Amino acid sequence: MEQTIAFLREGVAQCSCCQTPGCNKKSVPVVAIVGPGKSSATIAVQNLLQVFRIPQIGYSATTPDLSDKEQFGYFMRVVPSDVWQAQAINRLLHHYNWTYIAVLYSAGNYGEKGFEALERLLNQKKSLVCVAYSEKIKSLASEAEYKNRFQWIGSDGWADRNDVVEGLEDEAEGSFSIRIHAPKVPGFRAYYSQLNPENNTVNPWFREFWQQKFGCQFAVSKEDKNNENIRICTGTEDLDKEYKEDPKLSQVINSIRVVAFGLKAMYQDRCR
Repeated sequence: MEQTIAFLREGVAQCSCCQTPGCNKKSVPVVAIVGPGKSSATIAVQNLLQVFRIPQIGYSATTPDLSDKEQFGYFMRVVPSDVWQAQAINRLLHHYNWTYIAVLYSAGNYGEKGFEALERLLNQKKSLVCVAYSEKIKSLASEAEYKNRFQWIGSDGWADRNDVVEGLEDEAEGSFSIRIHAPKVPGFRAYYSQLNPENNTVNPWFREFWQQKFGCQFAVSKEDKNNENIRICTGTEDLDKEYKEDPKLSQVINSIRVVAFGLKAMYQDRCR
């Protein structure tokens, strides 16, 4: 939300030279915003953006609430609603004849709305599944509580993330998880690895990212260079080292394409 407000401050609030002597800063309009990742944060940002009629593209927010076009008229996404994920889990349960289940879901919009979607399906007359137990949780159970007791089915919040089951590999063996189809992007690693602060000046946040990535700072004075407590960035640090591609990368790229195609269509419709 803080980042969104910062964008709007630069792009929406224009500087008046009549009110501010010597002001020569040009306003750069915000045409669209991609993200954020979480459903709850996306809803908060959308409530602000629609006041200014700024489109928002979701690459990861899957809550069914965002499908309401009357409430969220300036939002669209490149991923399906959790309604479809609930249908996939429902079919899986019936396929294996797992008729007596317990549901654990995380506190917050993502978990609660996902559970509601699944619960509606399981409450239908043709459903053969009984929800014996449901619980909203803020943290995972202990290893002892997992062991040899359950067949686990994880949502896309679990998907193929290893950190979710770190230290609990034996207990998670044989589990299922739902994952949105997001293939790896061919050529991205080679493109990403050759970037540096000198050849990527078009990205105004790249130097900040570089400093955070490598735990260093770009020297702005002689004092910085001589300060032993500051690690100076050289610009030759290796991005390919310990490279790990975000599983949602292709969804982010698709979101950016949506913005580009939308701008092109608007230009062709209104400017020609």
